[in-house]
Amino acid sequence: FEPIREFALEERDRDPGLREAARYAHAAHYAARAVAFREGPGSAAEREAIAFEVENLRAALAASAERAGSAAAAVALALALDPVLEARGLSRERIAIAASSIAAAERDALPPSSTLAALYVARGRARRLAGELRLAGEDYASALDIARTAGCRLEEARSELWMGELGETEGETVAARGRFARAESIARAL
Repeated sequence: FEPIREFALEERDRDPGLREAARYAHAAHYAARAVAFREGPGSAAEREAIAFEVENLRAALAASAERAGSAAAAVALALALDPVLEARGLSRERIAIAASSIAAAERDALPPSSTLAALYVARGRARRLAGELRLAGEDYASALDIARTAGCRLEEARSELWMGELGETEGETVAARGRFARAESIARAL
C-alpha cells in the first residue's frame, strides 16, 4: 500500500488548491471527532482512540488555528488533545496549543462559551504545572469571567476550584477556602 500512498501524496502536492482542500477536509473531520469526544460520555475506548490520533489532531489543530472562521474547531481540537498531552507530561505543548486556539478565538471573535472557558482552564492548569503561577491565575480569572458571561455554571465552579487550588499553593489559605466554598455551592446547585 505504501507505493499507492506515495503516488496519492505526489498527485495531491502537485495542485496547491487540492493540497489545501485536503488539509482543511482533514481538519474538519478531526474537529467533528473532537466535538463528539468532548460532548460524549468519554469512555476509556474513546480516550484511547483520541490518544492514538494525536498526530492527526495536531495537524488538524494547526490548520484550524490558522484558517479564519475555524476557531471553534481549533478550540475543540485543543480540548480533545489536552488530556492526552497532560498524561504525557507535555505542559509546554499544552500551553502553545491553547495559546494558538485562544488567538484564533480572538481573531474570529468567538462569543463566550463553556468550551472557551474550559480552554482557559486547561491552559491555566498547564501553566501551573510549568511553574507559571501568575499566568495560571490570569487564565483561571479569564475562564471565570467567560463562564459567568456565558452563564456556564459548571465552568464557573471549575474556575473557582482551580483558583482556590492555586491560592492554597501560594499560601493564601483563607482566600482559597472562599474559592472552594463558592465552587462547592455552585456545584451543589447544578
